[in-house]
Amino acid sequence: MATSINTTCPYCGVGCGVTAQIDEGNVSVAGDRLHPVNRGKLCSKGLRLADTLSATGRLLYPSIGGQRQSWSKTTAYIAHQLNTIKQKHGADAIGFYLSGQLLTEDYYVANKLMKGFIGSANVDTNSRLCMASAVAAHKRAFGEDLVPGCFDDLEQAQLVVLAGSNMAWCHPILFQRLLAAREKDPNKRLVVIDPRATVTAQEADLHLPIKPGTDLALFHGLSRYLIQRGAVNPVRVSSQFAKEIERYSIEYVANVTEVSISSLTRFYQWFAQTENVVSGFSMGINQSLNGTDQANAIINCHWLTERLGKPGMGPLSLTGQPNAMGGREVGGLANTLAGHLEFGCPSSHQALQEFWQAPNMAVTPGLKAVEMFEAMANGDIKAVWIMGTNPMVSLPESDLVKRALQTCPLVIVSDCMAGTDTQAFADVLLPALPWGEKSGTVTNSERRLSRQRPLQPGKGEAKADWWALCQVAKAMGFATGFDYLNEVEIFREHAALSGINAANGGQFDISGLQQITDAQYQKLPAIQWPQRGQNLVVNPQRIELSQLQRGAGLVMSHGIATLSQATETNNTRWLINSGRSRDQWHTMTRTGLSSRLWRHQPVPQVCVHPQDLRRLNARDDDLLFIGDHKVLAVAKSDDSLRIGELFMPMHWSEQFAQSSRVNGVTEARVDSVSGQPGFKQAIATVSRVEVRYWCQILLPPQQMPELSWPLWQVYTPSSQGLMVWLATDLKLNELELRLQKLMGEFNLGAPSVSQRLPVGIRQAHFEQQQLKAAAFVAAERYQLPGDYLMQAAESTCDTSLFRQLFMTQSQSAQLLCSCLQISEQQVDLAIEAGAQTPDQVADACGAGTGCGSCRFEISQRCQRHSDQVQQHSLAKSNM
Repeated sequence: MATSINTTCPYCGVGCGVTAQIDEGNVSVAGDRLHPVNRGKLCSKGLRLADTLSATGRLLYPSIGGQRQSWSKTTAYIAHQLNTIKQKHGADAIGFYLSGQLLTEDYYVANKLMKGFIGSANVDTNSRLCMASAVAAHKRAFGEDLVPGCFDDLEQAQLVVLAGSNMAWCHPILFQRLLAAREKDPNKRLVVIDPRATVTAQEADLHLPIKPGTDLALFHGLSRYLIQRGAVNPVRVSSQFAKEIERYSIEYVANVTEVSISSLTRFYQWFAQTENVVSGFSMGINQSLNGTDQANAIINCHWLTERLGKPGMGPLSLTGQPNAMGGREVGGLANTLAGHLEFGCPSSHQALQEFWQAPNMAVTPGLKAVEMFEAMANGDIKAVWIMGTNPMVSLPESDLVKRALQTCPLVIVSDCMAGTDTQAFADVLLPALPWGEKSGTVTNSERRLSRQRPLQPGKGEAKADWWALCQVAKAMGFATGFDYLNEVEIFREHAALSGINAANGGQFDISGLQQITDAQYQKLPAIQWPQRGQNLVVNPQRIELSQLQRGAGLVMSHGIATLSQATETNNTRWLINSGRSRDQWHTMTRTGLSSRLWRHQPVPQVCVHPQDLRRLNARDDDLLFIGDHKVLAVAKSDDSLRIGELFMPMHWSEQFAQSSRVNGVTEARVDSVSGQPGFKQAIATVSRVEVRYWCQILLPPQQMPELSWPLWQVYTPSSQGLMVWLATDLKLNELELRLQKLMGEFNLGAPSVSQRLPVGIRQAHFEQQQLKAAAFVAAERYQLPGDYLMQAAESTCDTSLFRQLFMTQSQSAQLLCSCLQISEQQVDLAIEAGAQTPDQVADACGAGTGCGSCRFEISQRCQRHSDQVQQHSLAKSNM
């Protein structure tokens, strides 16, 4: 009999509710219709969660030095090594590097072990890479790390400002809620501040294509404008602030940001005249060398106008990971204690030590993420335990991270998937439970706690991270404090600890849940903190202005001139902006398991303005070197960019693509306040690579042999095997011999269908009407079959149908709508049949009716077709 389980999506900070149906071991997922965040909707990634539940590619057993070991032997070995290092070099020679993918209960135990028992604060998280600047800004403004508003405010606001946020791709469910609210209210406006004309910007009433790194001037200018127009509470304006803000005239801001005076004036007027304003900000603000100051400049505008803590208004930090906020609640950052208690406060330090009965309480902040890996590279950190993250890909300056992991005597990696770039340097591997097998809580961007519930038993010998930590803690001699029977006991302790913060006037408080029973925990609904009483508050909660008086309020900062010099480009240097692609998540260890999510963008691409392509003597689909030959990617012409600036997704790793880690060219420079790296301001050289032939190869599901002859190679998982993309400078005869050898290594005989062209090769191997392998070679990448071959690999077809594919000269197809698996070709056919808008295309073929993140691409294709029709009509009338 089928069962239904409600859980939470493990991807972005929206925290969508998921309803899983389990029937005889088969799992299907849909959006939870009753969840207050997504109301039944899921994005393309969430819809494919069931694809990630197989044992394929999993890390299933503990190992030491590559040899499988029992859990007891492995945890005893780790404990002995950590104790030895601590005795010889001190507690600060040990570091923990955690992840926003961990559940709150895992985070809590890791932080407790390091800061309270090992005695070092060297425990940091990959949330440092995405939200640390927002955290620092919240603390400076409010005295505590908190987001005062709710997602509902996006719908209730009359003006929504999005700064450094491509919400349509990165938080698509929220964006669809916003667009639906605007459709009901034509007076509702959207302003998007972004150097790129992103999918989100295309939906804006006003797009400000700001020069990267100059948001600080933009919002300081807004503060000045609001003060001059009398749109603020004068009590909140200090004379010092008014004096310092005076330099930010509209003319000055226009010069710094390279945004027109008319556009700035319109934005400033809208903000001043609109009571209900929400300012959402994300990675474009945070991942900057002055990200904290930029976030504070945004918060200032709401603080001055008292537009926060009420429905439809306030600053809204859009978190990148599902539990970035939960990790911060328990002290997952190196510069905090736990439960929103801070270093530098003796009473907080004492209260936490007594609460934990901690024998070796850390007394000073530890090393932040980049500092931790620098200390490893310098030999100061002798042991690191990395949990649920892939720093070889996600941290800046990959060469530094590689050197750090090579230098560190003991590298422990806990992960659910095998084969990540980081695991190549691990001395000890620990198999962790992934989504669908683990149990605990996460906190999303609006302070909402949700349950992740297991859908199936753990595979192999995988264990919860908190359990592994407790086993090591007990083996180190810390039996008291780590004898939890389950995750509910950890949650109760975490909830009780939050009461200390509440007693000090803090807003993070879930002490009302400290007596929660096991049964109540299993049924816990999605709720926001604070939760001060035993009766759960399920309605949306805002933290009102009167509750935000602990902090300093206004924060003034400069630094624009220095930053502008750091981002100057010229004829040999480009600014590299990295971010997410539509259908992938982080380093693709999970989304990469779904062949359907690969079909929209199967190879690493770097977006380049058409004028910059001409400057490089390159075209669409050419291969480019970025950053002194450190990164390789396919060029994609994109006029949404500013000239001199590139954009490349950050997801690619050596696990999937050779030399395509964009963070390989990002220097390890950080915001001086938060320690967050400036991913948005990397500078690199760019050059074109001479490619003679491109190859697309389908191979059976077995280990790919090492290939030395391609210039570049990409591995795309397919449900039927492995899709390989290659670029080479070999001549055709030599390439044909290499392909024959490769097919032979997979025990494939003569092809069932083959065709030799003057400028290419086409061949396929069939077995009982099922395509088993294929190879296409072409002089141009667009001449490869692309999605046609990927579809053929996942369906039954005969050799005659496949021969038609050989004979076609059409360009390669690509998936456009991932939710409904609708291709570009299907959308184009709908447009040619008369559909002129995204809504009409949706009615014709369904594309864009899922999460909606493909609607802009549909709109582009509609516009392109309309332009072509007009040009044809004009040419015809002139004949």
